[in-house]
This record gives sequence, C-alpha cells and structure tokens, in this order.
Amino acid sequence: MSALVDLHRRHYAPDVFKSLWSRLGELVEKRTLIAPRQVYTEIKQRDDDLLKWAKQHKCMFHDPDSEQQAVVREILAKFPKLVDHTKTTEDADPFVIALAEVGGHTVVTAEKATVQGRPKIPNVCTARNVRCVDLLGMFRALKWSF
Repeated sequence: MSALVDLHRRHYAPDVFKSLWSRLGELVEKRTLIAPRQVYTEIKQRDDDLLKWAKQHKCMFHDPDSEQQAVVREILAKFPKLVDHTKTTEDADPFVIALAEVGGHTVVTAEKATVQGRPKIPNVCTARNVRCVDLLGMFRALKWSF
C-alpha cells in the first residue's frame, strides 16, 4: 500500500496534521514528491479525502516511460511474488521502485523487509540498490519537525 495511503488513512489525518499535508503539497508543486500513475489508480479504489487530495495534486503522478517499464519487467522476473497476481488492477509497487531507480529518487514506504515469504518493497530496493526509507526517515531527511 502506498505511503500516501498510510500517511492519510492510518497515521497523519489532514484534519489533525494540516501543516504536514501543506508541506507535502509544496513538495508536489516543486516536483520533489512524485509517484507513478499506478499509485493514483490504487488511491482511486476508495472515494475519500485522500482521493480528493490526489486529484488536487494530480501532477505528481507520472506514466512510466519505456526505461521504467523495462525495469518493472526485470523486477517482476526476479521477484514475481512482489505483486498480487489476483488483483484486477496493476500493483503499484514495482512501478514505484522503477520510478525511483531510473530517476535516482528515494522510495518512501511503510513496509518492512521480510526474511522469508513474499518480498516487500524494501527487499527489492536493497537488491536493486535503490534508496528506501520509511516515513520518519523522509521527515528526517527533509529536516521536518512538528
């Protein structure tokens, strides 16, 4: 699940953390906070305030280019269990990693690496040498305090 979903629906509701969501909006405007279109597709599965926010910041969601699509294919070839093949929509995880890898960006996720079983985003990021942080790590990297 997207870090945006985790931020909005689980931990940092915008009615309580207004300054956080304002700062996130500023990152979107600066084109610092980006995500693949597949994240938007996942957000659209639920009609709520996060979807409203995403629609207001739609410029952050990018269609994958051919290089990113090639990376997604490589990821899925090596880590086929990264995605749930029973879902009717594209799983955003490999696209998030590919966007970061190709663009030299950092992945932000609430997921934790696993030792066995289905790999998670941090497992794939480590294997592909893509920087990956959790939400607190992002806040610290941005030198944000609340």
